[in-house]
Amino acid sequence: MAQLPSSGEIKLSDIRNQLGLSSKTDFSLDKAENGDVSFGYPTINQCSPSKPSDTDPCSFSEWYSYNHLSSCVSNSFQAVYCNYTTDICALDYGTTTPPQTPSTSTSYIGTGLLDIYYGNTGVTQYNYRLYISTSGMSENGQYVEDSLTDSVRHIPTNSTSATTSYIIAGTKESVFNTSARGNRFGINLVYIMQQYPSISVFTFDLYGARILSSGVGNTFVSTAVKHSTLVNVSDTTNNGIDFSVTIAESTSPAIDASKICAAVNSYVKLGYFTYNKAADTLIYTNLLSNLSCTPV
Repeated sequence: MAQLPSSGEIKLSDIRNQLGLSSKTDFSLDKAENGDVSFGYPTINQCSPSKPSDTDPCSFSEWYSYNHLSSCVSNSFQAVYCNYTTDICALDYGTTTPPQTPSTSTSYIGTGLLDIYYGNTGVTQYNYRLYISTSGMSENGQYVEDSLTDSVRHIPTNSTSATTSYIIAGTKESVFNTSARGNRFGINLVYIMQQYPSISVFTFDLYGARILSSGVGNTFVSTAVKHSTLVNVSDTTNNGIDFSVTIAESTSPAIDASKICAAVNSYVKLGYFTYNKAADTLIYTNLLSNLSCTPV
């Protein structure tokens, strides 16, 4: 079965099934989390990004997102902030808050990147949310947005690391350059396909809202799939940590997607992203094409 739920109710039968012990009647949570083979329990899979501790007594919440069949991930994933015109990006270090601590190591990105931006007037005018809308995922209907709170910007919501997140948002809005500012979302393609191997097409909905009544401009959308591009960390500038090496892989042409005309703080669906596993493509479909509407 797929991994255990990331939140809500977990039944004892769910844990038994996850461990392949559906017929075991004398089931003990403590023995299960300890992987007590002498009592017929399998060893806990250390490659599962989320797993129960070996400290008794065990609680049901320790089993959130546990996947007994998970494989170890060799590709590391980091969500990023980005300078749109030069594609110089900045790492997200998970639980840290700006200013973030530079790292001297290099990282490989295996992710889908979504740039949502608008004209830079010097202030934040819009906020965007990215929803999982993929049928068959237990996280379907959950969303992330920029926040200093990990559970708001990570899915699963109990994740505090980009390596164990399906989708992730930044800690704050990015100022791409003097002309553009907005949000960058990351989709951990390696991890999400590993946890849901039977799903061939993944979809993600984009919602947006005006934060200020002065937000009357257009929203632009650009996507990219990054694989094994090597990037080096340089210094703490421009909303995080800039890379000293630009990302060479191609980015889609920006789509002059839509204008948000709903009332302030009213979220509307702008469009959706589709990732096709077989084709390795990430495509944005715009649902709001009216660029002449008058915001209310």
